[in-house]
Amino acid sequence: MKLLQANAELEQGLLSACSTTLSQCLEEDDPETIIALATLDFRQGRFAKVLETYKLAELVMGAQPKLMYYIALCHYELSDYDAALELVHEIIDEASEEEQMESNNESYFVEATNLKA
Repeated sequence: MKLLQANAELEQGLLSACSTTLSQCLEEDDPETIIALATLDFRQGRFAKVLETYKLAELVMGAQPKLMYYIALCHYELSDYDAALELVHEIIDEASEEEQMESNNESYFVEATNLKA
C-alpha cells in the first residue's frame, strides 16, 4: 500500500513526500522498492547513483526489458552513449527474437527504439 502511495506522490512531483513514504516501506531485497527509490533519485538527477541501484535490482530480478531500458537511460543521461546504445540493441534484439511479446515488455521495446533514434 505504501509503495502505491509513493508512486502516486512521485507522479504528482511530490518528491519529498515520496522519499518519506518510501523510507517507511524500505525493504532492501524488494525489487519494486529498489526501483521506486531509483526512480526518485532519477527525477532528482542523481544518475550515477541510480545506475548502481538499477544494477542491484537487475541482480535481484534478472535481466528484464524494463530494467535494461532504465539502465540505458542512465547511461544516456551520463553521456555514456555507447553503453546506452548497446543496451538498446539488446532490448531490440531480445524483442525481435520473441514471437509474442507481453504488453509490458512491448512498451520498453518501443521506448528503447525511440531512445536509439
